[in-house]
Amino acid sequence: MYVVEKVIRQYHKFSTHDTIIEYAMCLSCYEEIASELSEESMIKLSGYLEANVKFEKRRERLSSKEERDIGDWLSHCIVKGTAKKELEEFQIVGQFDGKHLLRHDFPFIIGFEAINEMNELLSNKTIDTLNGFRDKFLSPDPALDDLLKPKLLLL
Repeated sequence: MYVVEKVIRQYHKFSTHDTIIEYAMCLSCYEEIASELSEESMIKLSGYLEANVKFEKRRERLSSKEERDIGDWLSHCIVKGTAKKELEEFQIVGQFDGKHLLRHDFPFIIGFEAINEMNELLSNKTIDTLNGFRDKFLSPDPALDDLLKPKLLLL
């Protein structure tokens, strides 16, 4: 099993969007990183999600045999309820077993406003852990540094 996460930025003026970040991670690695987050952060994040998301109702509806199309589940921010089409930036997260999307707490989208609120709850230890993950796995290959550095033009 594995988790896929994408960060998408929409450009409403141009009726287009870009995938800013996209990665897949095996579930055991995902859980390992989650275990490195501080207890303080986990308590605050759990409280925030409990107060703002009705996971049980969502889970019941997603598992309903009548609800085969998950489009409705990905049409609004799971926290704020803002329509995806109104969001400038959002994350979409899903859990898979092979090519099959698993339906429980995942899949969902979460808008930038909610992400910012959640970021405010993070301890310095958790921020360092997440920054380390970003730097290690989501940054360009160091071998590309020379190609990505701006070149000076001499006239």
